[in-house]
Amino acid sequence: MNQIPIDHVAPDPDQPRQTFSNESLEELAASIREHGVIQPIVVEPNGSGTYVIQAGERRWRAAQIAGLTEIPAFVGSSTPDTEDRFVRALVENLQREDLNPIDEGYAYARLQEAGLSNIKIVRLCGVSPPRVAARLILLKLDPKIQQLVAAGELSKSPDVAKALLSIPDQDARVEYAKRSAKRGLTIKGIVAGCRRIITLLEADALERGKTPSLNIATRRRASEWNLVKQIELDLEGRMPPWQTVELAAEKTCQGCSLLDMASIVVCGNCPGVELVAHMIELEANRVRKRHARAAD
Repeated sequence: MNQIPIDHVAPDPDQPRQTFSNESLEELAASIREHGVIQPIVVEPNGSGTYVIQAGERRWRAAQIAGLTEIPAFVGSSTPDTEDRFVRALVENLQREDLNPIDEGYAYARLQEAGLSNIKIVRLCGVSPPRVAARLILLKLDPKIQQLVAAGELSKSPDVAKALLSIPDQDARVEYAKRSAKRGLTIKGIVAGCRRIITLLEADALERGKTPSLNIATRRRASEWNLVKQIELDLEGRMPPWQTVELAAEKTCQGCSLLDMASIVVCGNCPGVELVAHMIELEANRVRKRHARAAD
C-alpha cells in the first residue's frame, strides 16, 4: 500500500458512475475526518507520476472534501484487462451504493463498446437480460429526461421510456416528462398520456387566450357559433347560450393533464372538444327554431 498525493490521482473516464450524491459524500467526508480512509483506493499508473482510479472514486472525492493531501492506495497493473476493469468498477459500485438507472445504462453501454455481448454482460454482472435492455433504452431519452430519471423523479420503467420516445415532437416529449415527474404520475398514467399526446399533435398552434376545447370547437362550428353569439340574452332571461358553451369549454379543460402543453399540442381529438362542438350545434338549432317561430 502507498500514500499517494491526492492531486496526483484522477478519476477513470470509463467509470460507470457519473453522478455522486453530495449528501452522501459529505457524510463520508465527515467519517474520513474522524477515522481516516479505512479502505485504500485502487489505482493504476498513468505516466509522469500520476494515477487513474480503478476502484474507490467515491472515497477519493470524499477525501478531497475532508481536506486530505494524501490518500492510501494499492497500485495495480498499468495494463489491466479492459473487460475486468469495467466489470470490477460496475460490480463494486452496485454493491456499495446503487448506480442510478442512467449511470447503470451507460456502464452497460461501455461494456458493449469494449466488445462484450449482452449475454456476457448478463453473466459477468449477475443481472437479468430484461434489466440490461431496460437500462439501455433509457440512454435514448433526451438528456433533460435522463436527468429526471437519474434523480428518481421519473419512472425508470422501459414502458415509460418507450412511450415517451414515441412522441415525435421533442419539446412535447420533454415538457410532458417534466409535468409527469412533477405530478408523480404512475407508469400507466404516463403511458396513457403519451398516447393521448400522439393523437392530439396537429400542425397548427392554438390561439392564445382561449381554452383548447373552445378554440377548436368554434372553428369546427364557425357558422353556428356566430349565430349563437348573436343572442345576448336567453328568451327566458337566463344566461346567454354562448356563455353556457364557454363555461362548458372551460370546465372541459380544467384538470386536464395536458393543459400546460396547449402551446405545442392541439386537442383536436379530445372527446371534450366534440362535446362542446355538439353543444354549439344544439344551441344554434334552438336559435334557428326560435327565429322560425318568430317569423310565423
